[in-house]
Amino acid sequence: MYLKKNLSIYLFTLLIALIMFQPSSIKAVEFLSLDHIAISTGGAGVASSSSSFGSYYNPALLSRHQTGFEWVTSVGFGIREINLADHIDKLSDIGLDETIDNIEDKVNNIITIPGNFTIPNFLSPSEQKDIKIIKDELRSIAKENGLQIMPNVSVGFQIGNFGIGLFSISELTAMAVIDDEKLGIIVKKTKEQGVDLPSPVYVEYSEIDNTLRLSDYNQYLNSSLEYALDNEETYIQLKGISYYEIPIAYSRTFRTPVGDLSLGGSFKFMPGYTYEKIVKVDTESGEISDEFDDGSEHQDATFGIDLGFLFSPKAFNDRLTAGLVVKNMNSPKFETKTGAEYTLDPHIRAGMSYHIWKDTLMLALDYDISENETFLKHYSSQNMGGGLYFKPSNWMSLRCGIQQNIKESDAGTLLTAGIGFGLKWFKIDLAAQYSTETTEYDGNEIPSSGRVQLSLVSNLFYGKRTQGESQYQDIDQRDIAKESVDMDDTDDKEVSEEISDSEEPVNMEEVKDESESEETTEQSEISEDAELNEAGESPKDSDQDKDSDQVKDSDQEIETKVQLAASDVIATTPAIEPSKETVETESKEESEPSPITETKPKKEVPKIEEKSEACPTNDAAAKMRETININTALKKWAKSWSSMNVDAYLSMYGPGFTPAKGLSRSKWEQKRRKRLKKAFIKVDISRLSIAFTDCTKAEANFVQSYASPKYKDKTRKTIVFEKVNAKWLIVKEQSLK
Repeated sequence: MYLKKNLSIYLFTLLIALIMFQPSSIKAVEFLSLDHIAISTGGAGVASSSSSFGSYYNPALLSRHQTGFEWVTSVGFGIREINLADHIDKLSDIGLDETIDNIEDKVNNIITIPGNFTIPNFLSPSEQKDIKIIKDELRSIAKENGLQIMPNVSVGFQIGNFGIGLFSISELTAMAVIDDEKLGIIVKKTKEQGVDLPSPVYVEYSEIDNTLRLSDYNQYLNSSLEYALDNEETYIQLKGISYYEIPIAYSRTFRTPVGDLSLGGSFKFMPGYTYEKIVKVDTESGEISDEFDDGSEHQDATFGIDLGFLFSPKAFNDRLTAGLVVKNMNSPKFETKTGAEYTLDPHIRAGMSYHIWKDTLMLALDYDISENETFLKHYSSQNMGGGLYFKPSNWMSLRCGIQQNIKESDAGTLLTAGIGFGLKWFKIDLAAQYSTETTEYDGNEIPSSGRVQLSLVSNLFYGKRTQGESQYQDIDQRDIAKESVDMDDTDDKEVSEEISDSEEPVNMEEVKDESESEETTEQSEISEDAELNEAGESPKDSDQDKDSDQVKDSDQEIETKVQLAASDVIATTPAIEPSKETVETESKEESEPSPITETKPKKEVPKIEEKSEACPTNDAAAKMRETININTALKKWAKSWSSMNVDAYLSMYGPGFTPAKGLSRSKWEQKRRKRLKKAFIKVDISRLSIAFTDCTKAEANFVQSYASPKYKDKTRKTIVFEKVNAKWLIVKEQSLK
């Protein structure tokens, strides 16, 4: 009667929760996969996650544990890109602001005539091309775009039927807001022959005929790209939230005539940060995370409640387990710096697991009952997915699966995989996801979304099973049966002794001695090869002799052989010094001509006239020499960049160097000095080819790999060198996308 009463209370509470706490229309983060098992099996974790992450996925998992204690810590990173990164990087490469400023400067230098005027051939072909690219890129991202960064560091503990942990959830979003009605190149003319005008004159550039015409203030307000940029009508909006779930969770299993029912709950303390910031639309994608670091953040804290259950019907011999979880039942809220609120809507997810072959092969499936909104405009998340878990032995597991967002057909299908290996008590696990949908970045197609996670898993205190024979957690039931450890009949001390007896001990001192012995042998062999090379013998022959005696040779014999080989080398190759008479004779022969030589007629040696320096385009020796010089100059340039030696870096650019994007030399140098200030910079050059176009000019083509704390890039690059005062200096550089 007592059991039925308690069960009725639990079921009534769950029913009320599902009726009352339905998803609201306010923003929420999606149900993120954090557990290594769930990530690699298509996001399925409600009925199959590890018990240590049960307090995150489904608190009911805690009472289905098979170990007294489980601990998992993980670090991971996820990203989702929707039609943004490549476009804003192209805008950054061109320099959107610099292009508009350059047009405005040219307008201010024009002498106007009162009334209507038309100026033909206003922009150069390269400037016309930049304007076209700018408009095309802005139109491309005007409708749908976004970039999400989702890092996480988590640790979970399962202690009996209790669970605690610290789970980080982050959803940092960048989204371009484009006013596609304001893309016209209309700028203000504020100066006439260097003198400020009393009121600005508005002029419009026409792409059709490359002309400049007078405009007016109304057109400037309604159609000007410059106005949209200056007044934050075209920009990138940064929004996001990063918070921790610190739960205290508990679960209990009830035995019923139809099967086992487990109910669990979790109370969570949730400290976190909210972010809001506006940045320029041509901000490089690699610098987005830096902008979040410097963004408008606000700290807040709240609490949340999760409820979940699992049911294993007896009709399936405990092979099937179905589950349901409601996360954030109370709709926790975080306040932003502006006073607005981010609400975490309740997540409702169902899941099941089926053990096909005891604990060796399991199928898991999950489905989001609730639709979850995200910080990306017009992007919702409602996932369904599943996968297979294969455990051929107690030291290795393999997993694979698929996951689909049924609310976003363009999101592609996530393919998932994972592998775990290690001792029974301690394992290393790697899990990953990537999308079949691709996006373009830096001229290459990459998955539009993905996640990778590394986890460390530890299980202790194998004991009495708390579930059906085929119910899977991270431990193979065959190991428990083999050890015959029963917590009901054996106290803790006897259990620990029985477990230690069943495992073959590993003598770490013997392993260390063995490793050191192998290291000494390897060093001796290296030394022997070096000495044999000096003696003129082939290392291959030496290896064959050594292999024939390997069984009977000890470490001492190897060292003796090395010493003997060294002494043989010294004995067989003595140093020969010239005698005193020989030195004197040679000196005399050099100072006094031979009488025989004087009697013979002297051959006339043709006089070599001095020639001008050979040109590398038609002289092989000169080409080789200057190729080496350019290679040295290129290495010096890369080294000065990597070491952030600004003066040395700028000295590699010649007086004829023309900066890109229409910048002046001084402005370009200021920009480079500012950029060469990072925690570290690494520049590598590969696949170099050099072609001489003139006696004093050459083109270097290579692949440049760049890395800094927040950005990595690999691109094909061309640098034009010019020889100035016997030095090869850079006069032009270009990245090939």
